[in-house]
Amino acid sequence: KTRHVCNYGYGTTTSQEHGLVKGKSYTFKIAWTDTNRGPLGPDYDWQLLIDDTAVPGVRLDRYGSGSTYVIEDPGNLLTFLYNGDDINMAKGKTGKIHVAGIGFRTNGVFRTGNLAVAKWEDAFKEDNNGISFDDPDFINSDVDRFQIFLNDARRTEETLEATVTQAGSIADSRQVTLYRQPDGTYLSTNLLIVASAEDRDGTALTDLKAVPDINLRMFQTALDDTLTVSYSHGGGTLTSTATVGVDVKTLEVDVAVMRVNGKACAGWPQIETDIRETSECLAPANIRVVFNLAPSMYFDPPPSIAANPANWATCAWHSTGAHQMTQETRDVIEGSILDLGNDRLRVIYVPKGVKDADGFGIAGISFASWAFPLDTDTNYLDTCFVTADVNEHYVSPHEVTHLLGVGHEFASWNLMEPWMIFRNGISGTKRLTQEQVNKMRNTGFERNKLK
Repeated sequence: KTRHVCNYGYGTTTSQEHGLVKGKSYTFKIAWTDTNRGPLGPDYDWQLLIDDTAVPGVRLDRYGSGSTYVIEDPGNLLTFLYNGDDINMAKGKTGKIHVAGIGFRTNGVFRTGNLAVAKWEDAFKEDNNGISFDDPDFINSDVDRFQIFLNDARRTEETLEATVTQAGSIADSRQVTLYRQPDGTYLSTNLLIVASAEDRDGTALTDLKAVPDINLRMFQTALDDTLTVSYSHGGGTLTSTATVGVDVKTLEVDVAVMRVNGKACAGWPQIETDIRETSECLAPANIRVVFNLAPSMYFDPPPSIAANPANWATCAWHSTGAHQMTQETRDVIEGSILDLGNDRLRVIYVPKGVKDADGFGIAGISFASWAFPLDTDTNYLDTCFVTADVNEHYVSPHEVTHLLGVGHEFASWNLMEPWMIFRNGISGTKRLTQEQVNKMRNTGFERNKLK
């Protein structure tokens, strides 16, 4: 309540600030607790301003938050001064302040800051019939799901429409239906942010057809993109913006490419795909990947493999049972001219045909401290090889994740599946669990830093 007491003359108008809650409606009125009992008789003059103005309608929050509210004044109470009398007075007259609120809700909590890229950790199951979704509407059980939330006490319709606009790497805008809840608020269905076009379009599993409106419920974005939800009401527009990514860290990766007979063993299409897939796969871990490409990234094979650059062993078994780099591997890493003393990881493209310790051809290999513990390899760690001209997907993010401290995971849709399946699509080998995310962000990456 705002009180004004005037014992002598007209006095000075008083004011007071009131914090109003988004989504609620408030009634304002003028009530006299006493009046002039002097020789002039009763006095029913009044002045009433809200945020220093007597104009009803849509107002913008005075503190610049972008929120709006609507003032309804059917009794004409708002005025700089009204000389009322005992016939025309404010008694019984009321007005309304409607404060609508809109935003994003995750796991039942109203959120105004950031939204996560979905990991799809528990989305799949595998049996004799192959891979399918564990829940016919898996979005409803995904831990990273979100909803659009609206609270407007004036509205009674069963459904309302809001607009969600993406800005950043992908520009998109679509209408989202909000459904009235028993408490009078409005909610959308559960929605997901995804990092890849395959996830957004739902082009893989036939089970996706059982998920209602799946293409309308997937938003393909990248870290640092924004989603803005807007809703028009009473001549004004409510908006709320959230940034994609929660506590985002940056990982820098230097790239080098070996030349064979003067020609790069890996072409730009493969490098570009690897960059995109690594960024997409690590986005659910809230890791922003920056690849450093330079004209000097191309290098010739060192003398130790110059005669046959596509047929050499990358590692061997040490007598202790540990893996150990071969001298050829150390020569290649040194010959790449990449800085071995910085806080970045290194991806080096080598010709197809190079071998592991057991003589098998590889799609990629990571030289991480937890896998190569010998002192002879210390100066060459935080490096991975990716084989050129290999058709598998997700080799680069798989190897980079090894460098971040994560081992293999026996699940055919997991990024760290050890059997080099590397399938593309929704059920492809590209998912991460929360445990893996925690490891790479908190306990992995022993020598380098996520910034």
